[in-house]
Amino acid sequence: MAVIRGYNDSDYKDVKYNLEEAKLYIPMWDNRENLKEKIKRNPDSIIIAEEDNHAIGNLFLIEDGWSAFIFHVAVRSDYRQKGIGQKLLSYAEDNLKRQGVKAVSLFVNENLNKVQNFYKKQGYLSIENYLGMYKLL
Repeated sequence: MAVIRGYNDSDYKDVKYNLEEAKLYIPMWDNRENLKEKIKRNPDSIIIAEEDNHAIGNLFLIEDGWSAFIFHVAVRSDYRQKGIGQKLLSYAEDNLKRQGVKAVSLFVNENLNKVQNFYKKQGYLSIENYLGMYKLL
């Protein structure tokens, strides 16, 4: 049974594997130093599902007290369809509620209907007229 907890630097290898397997790994953002800085600034911003001493799932958060954004939700393929993604989301949502956050957003690849359906089952709604974009600084 997976235990949900905060990220430690020793989880990096597993988290990187999870992200790569899910085709979510972005080297400029997801390198070890950036994740160290992320949890230094906000220790609750990376959540891990651990089983057999491995991080088999992860979820990243950005939260500013007004709103929150969930990204990089990844569960290792051997552990999918076992409720781990749901546990990660519930844990993150409960933490956000305790902090007074009223809404949370996320991006979903428009070509992944299975993933979209998972989030819909968890109560997430589509945001019309929005496209995710980014800029390097």
